[in-house]
Amino acid sequence: MPQFGRIGRIPAGSGPFSAGNYYQLGSGNDVLDFTGSFYIAILFSIVGSPNAQALFNNSDTGSVGYRYQMNTGAIFDGFAGGTKDIGDNANLISGAINLILFGRVGNAIYGKTNGKAMVSQAPTGAYAAATSSPTTIGWDFTGTQFTGNVYELLASGTSPGADAATVDAFFSYLTDKIRRAVSPLVW
Repeated sequence: MPQFGRIGRIPAGSGPFSAGNYYQLGSGNDVLDFTGSFYIAILFSIVGSPNAQALFNNSDTGSVGYRYQMNTGAIFDGFAGGTKDIGDNANLISGAINLILFGRVGNAIYGKTNGKAMVSQAPTGAYAAATSSPTTIGWDFTGTQFTGNVYELLASGTSPGADAATVDAFFSYLTDKIRRAVSPLVW
């Protein structure tokens, strides 16, 4: 896995990723197979268009578990009950450090990109953890890779809030803390 060291206030990281170079956590049934509320924050950079790139995956078929994949016009996840749009590629900046926050509270999913407006959706089916598939960074079950760099990943099996307003407030708080700690951020 290509890795690089810290440069000033830019954290160390790894990437670009490929079929032979990605991170994998265990062989399935790992600590990120959340059964309840959770949130994840990922600090990363992209090069060029973020079309069809798998940043984070904890899904084995796209119908159980979750993933964060960038695609034309939208950033989406693979929560049970169908793919739901929880972001916007227009908020991503090529060649710069970006921040996404996403998570689940009850039956709702939430996403926030680079401190912009939060988006929420309700999956149509019941959530189920992907206990037969390992968690991966930079690669997913479809063979899609991420060609950018990942600097930090924070995952928590706790609720980011009780409703949309408190989740948005918490995501905004995290965004501000990260913005102060890392530079240069152009958003």
